[in-house]
Formats: sequence, C-alpha cells, structure tokens
Amino acid sequence: ITLFLDKENENYPIELALAHQIWNHIYNPERKIYLSHTEQVKRFIKKRAIPQNERLIQRISSITTPLRLKTDDWKSFKETGKD
Repeated sequence: ITLFLDKENENYPIELALAHQIWNHIYNPERKIYLSHTEQVKRFIKKRAIPQNERLIQRISSITTPLRLKTDDWKSFKETGKD
C-alpha cells in the first residue's frame, strides 16, 4: 500500500499522495479546527507550493471526505469491497 508514496516510482500519483497528506493533516486527533472539510483542504493547499485551482480542491475534498459524510452507497462498498 505504501508503493504509491514512493516518489522514485515512475508512476508516482502526486495527487493521491497529496490527498493522503491532507487527510492525515485534517483528521489528526490532536487538531481542534472547526472549519468545513473543504475549507480545511483549501487552507492546506493555499499554504503550500501546490497549483491552486477549484477543480483540484473539489477532487481532493471529495476523495478525502470521511465515510460518515458519504452517501449510503459508499457504506455498502466498504462492507462488500464491490460496487
């Protein structure tokens, strides 16, 4: 599972690695920030040398949204591992 974090891998998925960093940052239990999920994604991206555009923010926000905030069809996917 950590293969995708290997920056030397020719198929390194930089946006997936970014999403991983953002999720860890937002959901660190020691953080007490009371902003919306998307607002936290925006702030994370804004403070770093990351190309800033609304599409990236929407994509990262979507894939880092916790299951508890997703629709029920995602919950069934979690249970079965299938669509």
